Amino acid sequence: MNNRIVKSGSRLSLILIAAICVFSVMSVFSSCDEDEDAQALKSGSLEFVIDNASLYEELGITEEIDSILSNNQFVLTDSVLIYDKSGDLVLRTGVETDKIEKVTFKSDLLLSGQYTVLAWMSTHQVSQAQDKETWILNGEEKLSTVNISTRYKSVDWVYALGVDGSSLTVNGDVMQIDLTPKAVGSIVDFRLDGFTDELENEESLICLFNDSKRMKGIFLDPSRSEKDRWIVDDKIYYFHKGFLGIIKRGDSRCRCFMLDHGDDMALSICGTDRAYNSYRTYTSFNHVELNPGENKVFYMDLERYGYIPPFCGTADSLANWLEERNREPIVLDPYLDWGCDFEDVDQYMNGHQWIWPRTDCLFQVGNYWEYAYWTAAKFQQEYLFETEDGQNLRMIFVGYFGDDLSIDTFNDLLLKQGYIYNGIYENPLFPVADIFFSADGKDEVQTYVQDNGVIVLFYQPTNPDDFHYIIEPK
Repeated sequence: MNNRIVKSGSRLSLILIAAICVFSVMSVFSSCDEDEDAQALKSGSLEFVIDNASLYEELGITEEIDSILSNNQFVLTDSVLIYDKSGDLVLRTGVETDKIEKVTFKSDLLLSGQYTVLAWMSTHQVSQAQDKETWILNGEEKLSTVNISTRYKSVDWVYALGVDGSSLTVNGDVMQIDLTPKAVGSIVDFRLDGFTDELENEESLICLFNDSKRMKGIFLDPSRSEKDRWIVDDKIYYFHKGFLGIIKRGDSRCRCFMLDHGDDMALSICGTDRAYNSYRTYTSFNHVELNPGENKVFYMDLERYGYIPPFCGTADSLANWLEERNREPIVLDPYLDWGCDFEDVDQYMNGHQWIWPRTDCLFQVGNYWEYAYWTAAKFQQEYLFETEDGQNLRMIFVGYFGDDLSIDTFNDLLLKQGYIYNGIYENPLFPVADIFFSADGKDEVQTYVQDNGVIVLFYQPTNPDDFHYIIEPK
């Protein structure tokens, strides 16, 4: 009997112990859940510090933007979007200011957790009736889709756009986050000289056209790769629908801000009437490198465009370039590495952004194979090789097709370059020409005017037989 009572007591003890263990485990789990709930219920706020000056310093337009803001027609707008770890928009805030300075403001309370903060800034006109909504925010409800785009191919330089983004963790305290919007496009500074009422041409508008692929927007998610963040416009635009900048007769400058960029871009300068009925390409820019944050000048002298090449570069380098062109308008520097291959010539010529090919491939001319380039609107260089695949450079023809320069201009330039005049070359098989030799005697240049008025400079390695045909110096 006593044994049975003892066994029953043991069984009861085990049950009590098990119950205590279960209660303890449940208490632990309950405690963990309460800790997590308490942590989730914690809230904090963000203090944003946005550097408004960086965008305009990067583009080199700080003083001009500051002047525009002082007229009380424009304000700077800093917009901030906050997304949770699921990529959902939880807060949108921002601030406006009329000064280029760091701005500080706080967000509403946020539950503790991981967030992505996006900032973008630009200007807009104070009068909403005048504001054209240059930049459009799309897909803002999701981090994966939020982007900014524009309906225009380019916008006025005043509306330059900068963006920034960062990830962070809110833990219940006030957290400062510094944001520095950077330019997502570049300023194109289109300039002309000579587009006056006295200029005898039919165009009333001169336009800068982008022949390369276009960017119409940018995704804001900072985790996207550089390649994946751009929204490419796949449409093909012809003439006025693709103009970046337009200069009217009597004006000389047009600036715009555009998202388009690349390391091998092609742009052109075209003329047209106000109804866009007819077009003429004056010149082209090839192999242009244009990166976000740059401020690049594209310049042409419309009165002398036939022989002065256009310019592409910074405003500071334009001043030096104009000084050189006023001192010596013509750029005459053919590649005189006799015996080299086409690839060598092409690499050299492509190093000049204003030079563009006149031909698509090598083509046969007599016993030689030729490839030609435009070096100005009425100026070209033809390179003749011995073989079909462009081996062994043998001779070069430089031709000027305009009527506003004389052959004396080119002869004087050769003398300035150190060539020595030897007299008149008169060979019954070739045109009568003035003949020059380089100071080292390795290069020979003959200059003459064709019956159609084209001025020709013929370069080749010095041919000793040609001395027999020099009849007299001038």
